[in-house]
Amino acid sequence: MSTPTSLRTNIWFIAFLVSMAFILSFAWLFAIQHSHWGDEIRFVNTISYFGNDFHLQKLVHYNEMSAPLPFVLYAMWGKLVGFALNDLRAFSLIIAVITYVLFFWFIFKTFNCQKLAYFSSMFLMLQPYMLGFSVFVFTDMLPILASIFVFYSARYGKPLLMLLAGLIGLLSRQYFIFLLIAFGLTFFIRFLLKKERNDMYMATAIILSTLPLGVLAYYWQGLSPQTHLNSLYLDEAFRFHPEYLTLYIVQLSIYIFPYIILNVRKIYGNYSVWVISITFSWLYIIFPIEPSPAAQEASFHTVGFLHKMVRSLVGSPGEHLIFYALFTVGIPIAFFILRDLYLRIRLKLYDLIFAMHLSVIFFLIIIPCSYLLWEKYFMPLIPILSLSLLAYHKPPALEANSNLPRIKLP
Repeated sequence: MSTPTSLRTNIWFIAFLVSMAFILSFAWLFAIQHSHWGDEIRFVNTISYFGNDFHLQKLVHYNEMSAPLPFVLYAMWGKLVGFALNDLRAFSLIIAVITYVLFFWFIFKTFNCQKLAYFSSMFLMLQPYMLGFSVFVFTDMLPILASIFVFYSARYGKPLLMLLAGLIGLLSRQYFIFLLIAFGLTFFIRFLLKKERNDMYMATAIILSTLPLGVLAYYWQGLSPQTHLNSLYLDEAFRFHPEYLTLYIVQLSIYIFPYIILNVRKIYGNYSVWVISITFSWLYIIFPIEPSPAAQEASFHTVGFLHKMVRSLVGSPGEHLIFYALFTVGIPIAFFILRDLYLRIRLKLYDLIFAMHLSVIFFLIIIPCSYLLWEKYFMPLIPILSLSLLAYHKPPALEANSNLPRIKLP
């Protein structure tokens, strides 16, 4: 293939690389002008703790609520280049670039369209939280990278990659279990139906990936280390908070807005959907969006960028009118996902879209049991719903002969 032909063929990938370099450069220039951002100061202290005379006992006793892998990896990076703040931030940038490139390439290979991959990757990257994850010392990007690995391993039937993805995800953030449960159930059901050995290998890899966190939980005597943070937060953990679910339903209507527009008729085109939405919209009145008690004690009065922006525009009382409307509009999206799962079960289409939509349901069940309510926890759903809703807009070339789009699993 000649160079001009190669350039024409990959013009959108080249445009993606240029755009990514431009965007992340500006984000980096913004970051280095600040000493610490948010939880960075605490995270850097924890990284230094692991980097100084590391031993296994430190995995049991450290002053954080989340799993230890990001702190250990940053500490290893610090050993190589130094523990200065901007040196550690460079590792965040590397993780981000890998994540975005892999996301671009997965969409391209799935839909055979680099243009679609470009705009989807740009949408993910330009999320304010994702930009922050890309250049600050935060622990949120590694689980998102792990989710991309899950997609690759599921799509191409790679049990070892699934094992690696599960280990990275769960040892970075415990809530990653929502994705592993969904994919584990998908491959288990496929094995029961088809008796194919690789489905058993995939399900087994997912189970094995949970064992290291299980060992840590045994020594922690819980799902997080025994630190002073437990006394601040754990009273709110391990019980379902309906008001947390309210926020995530609202975010469905805002944070994936372009994909909703692409599928607006499929999601909102049925009269019964609006009857269901209006019937359940009163739940917002009972469970309005407000910061969790632990956040309020720490003087946080909003739950993220969207909440802060709406409050700045209309004030504290008026924000609930806006959120009520967004909640009402978000319910049909959740119903669309549930309906899609039901139809796939009827047709026995246990494909990648089934696993992704099942993971959304487990997210909406598991994440509201957290001790804190933050908009940023929604970020793992963006690549998931980007892929599944793109399939409804532009089905892959190899879809099943049915009314449902399908992203085949091996």
